[in-house]
Amino acid sequence: MAVDMDFKDEELKQLKELKLLNKDFLQSTTGSVSVRKYLEEASEKDDLLLRFLRGRKYNGKRAWETLKHYAEVRFDIYPEVFPQNYPVQVHALRENPILGVLKHRDSLGRRIMVMNAADWNPEEYSLEILTIASIVMIEKLLLDDDGLSNGIVYIQQCSGVGMKQAQQYTLRAMRRLVSVFWYAFPLQIKGLYFVNVPTILSCAFAMLHILGPGTDYQNVYTTISLDTLPKCLGGTLELQDAIDNSFLTI
Repeated sequence: MAVDMDFKDEELKQLKELKLLNKDFLQSTTGSVSVRKYLEEASEKDDLLLRFLRGRKYNGKRAWETLKHYAEVRFDIYPEVFPQNYPVQVHALRENPILGVLKHRDSLGRRIMVMNAADWNPEEYSLEILTIASIVMIEKLLLDDDGLSNGIVYIQQCSGVGMKQAQQYTLRAMRRLVSVFWYAFPLQIKGLYFVNVPTILSCAFAMLHILGPGTDYQNVYTTISLDTLPKCLGGTLELQDAIDNSFLTI
């Protein structure tokens, strides 16, 4: 009981610090109108602030920095991937999935996002469209206890990827991916796996040094059962059966 009380006291302390940092920012003259409006509204939403706190391990300063960066990314820096009306292609991904969140977690309780780039036609789904769809899923993972507490694992099958797909990974697109998914959300990326990466794509990833931990195909299986993975990643399930479509419900 004492431990629970200590934890609650620390939670309230860090929530207070986050709100004070937010208040100090709003009392300044910095930030765009849209960013300031979002942060002003956020200051009244304890459930939202607590999600950022929880995802940042109850570090008020880090939670505030992430929240502020989220607002800046959403309204000022990359508003194109936060549309008010979602493109029809995003809706179509529910019926023709090439990426999604798996129904099952790994042995450490982490949520798993996958992309089968082998079936990716960039003329149908640009990297911008896939980024929008991924943001929809990440927003829903913020409401998921396992996602916030344990982080997520991302696996991308790159077999068959050629010049058409590689051309999508421009410098701006790569910076956008890092800025949005690493720094604008309080979800921790615990594992990053790129499987069967062709040279043309590994060069693109190396451009921003984001080919992170876990580039060895076999490492995927240390925490993830084959029975939960789609066939494109060496598992036993069809991709449509492996993916939880509720994470792409808009």
